[in-house]
Amino acid sequence: MHNCRILLHYSDMSTRRLHLDDYLARDQNLHVARYECWSRVQGTMHCHDFYEVFWLERGRLTHMINGTAQPLDAGDLILVAPEDRHTLRARGQERASYVNVALPAKLVEDVLQRSLGDIGIIWGQQRSSGTIQRLGPPEIDRLAEIIEMLAGSGRDQLMAEWFILSLLVLIRKNRHRPAGDAGPEWLETALAEFTSGHELALGPARLAELAGRSPRHVNRSIRRFYGTTATKLVNRLRLERAARLLQMTNRPIQEIARQSGFNNLGHFYRRFWAKFNTSPRQYRLNRRAVSM
Repeated sequence: MHNCRILLHYSDMSTRRLHLDDYLARDQNLHVARYECWSRVQGTMHCHDFYEVFWLERGRLTHMINGTAQPLDAGDLILVAPEDRHTLRARGQERASYVNVALPAKLVEDVLQRSLGDIGIIWGQQRSSGTIQRLGPPEIDRLAEIIEMLAGSGRDQLMAEWFILSLLVLIRKNRHRPAGDAGPEWLETALAEFTSGHELALGPARLAELAGRSPRHVNRSIRRFYGTTATKLVNRLRLERAARLLQMTNRPIQEIARQSGFNNLGHFYRRFWAKFNTSPRQYRLNRRAVSM
């Protein structure tokens, strides 16, 4: 994984064609990178010989693809097919970050042929525009964990197939989420950004800033769509993130508490016990136990 500033210039006059072999080392079957985008970003229009998926972790961008413009917000995941002509442009003045994964065309098509009929996800079957999926905070968190594993291990065919299948399962799960679990788009976008990084530690006031609404407005909306207060929702999101990290990573408990928005370890333990009726350590042991 690496960060980079993208300061290329967009041109409708030519289209670069990218080849996956130029980015892969021997025995690798996927390429993954995280990009930090600053204001004035204007990527180069290009197409490629591979399938691509990227998702916006923070900020806003505009995706130019096959002659159309797609406004993207934090939590948006885009499936791009070979031969799609596309690039990214800045949207507003804020900083943005996204993760990009490139995969061999034949490998993706083989996996899709085996599973796509059951999942009902379009990836490359409509040339008018890349398919956008709106992911919730749990799915974004899970993708971040998957990417950490890919970045730190061999990227062979097995890992590439595992990533594709994991991605399809996450999309299917997100699409089957009960309707009552979602609020308006502006609130869902703010929640996705709020739970994607260090924002959790800043509490409901930061959530209101990300939403671009007053704290009172945000609280009213959360009451309406989630049946709780902003403070209680933030605490729930913090604990859910901590539980996922306990189950899916080996990070120290103190680090997980901090990354989930709890600066006081004792407070974290009390909150965690009240919700899960067990300690963080025992929760991790129980979730990793194998029944015989």
